[in-house]
Amino acid sequence: GRPVRLTGIKQDITRQRAEQERLRASAETDCLTGLANRAVFQTRFLDASVAAPVFRPLGALILFDVDGFKAINDRYGHLAGDACLVQFGKRLSQAFFDSLMVARVGGDEFAVLLPSNRHLPRIARRAKEAINLLRTPIVWNGHLLEVSASYGIAIAENAMAYDAEAMFLRADRALYTAKRGRPNA
Repeated sequence: GRPVRLTGIKQDITRQRAEQERLRASAETDCLTGLANRAVFQTRFLDASVAAPVFRPLGALILFDVDGFKAINDRYGHLAGDACLVQFGKRLSQAFFDSLMVARVGGDEFAVLLPSNRHLPRIARRAKEAINLLRTPIVWNGHLLEVSASYGIAIAENAMAYDAEAMFLRADRALYTAKRGRPNA
C-alpha cells in the first residue's frame, strides 16, 4: 500500500516566460521613446468605463505637443526629429516623475496622467516648468535643435468617477487653443 516510485516531468520555462514578458513590453511600449504607447493609454485611460476606471483617483490629464517639430524634420531629417522625441519623452518623465502615466499618443503628442492630491492647483505651474525644461536645446550631430511645446490641461471633476473621453476632448481643445496662440507651432 506504499508507493515505491514517483514519476514526473520537470520543465524549465524561464526562457518562455522571459520571451512572453519581452513581447508584452514590446506591445505596450513606444519603440522610440520607451514610454507607454497609444494602445496602453487607450486601454488604461480612454477605454476605462466611468464606473470602473483603471486609474483611481485621477487628478488631471495634460496633453503636450512639440512645437517646431516639422521644421526640425524638414531641415535636419527624421533622425534629428527622432532625437527630439526621445529627449522630449525623457524630459516629460523627469518633470512628472510622480505621474500615473507618461505616454506618446501620436507623432509628436504626449499625454501625462496625474494622480489626485492636494496639490492640484499647482498643475498649471508644473506644466509651465515642464515647458521650460522642454525648451532646453537638444544637441544632435553638432547642431542645437530648438523646440518648444504647447499644452492643454483637463482636471477631473470627480477623481473617483471621471469621463475619460470628455477629459481628453477638453485637454485637446485647450492644447490647440494654446498652439493657435504660438508662432511656428
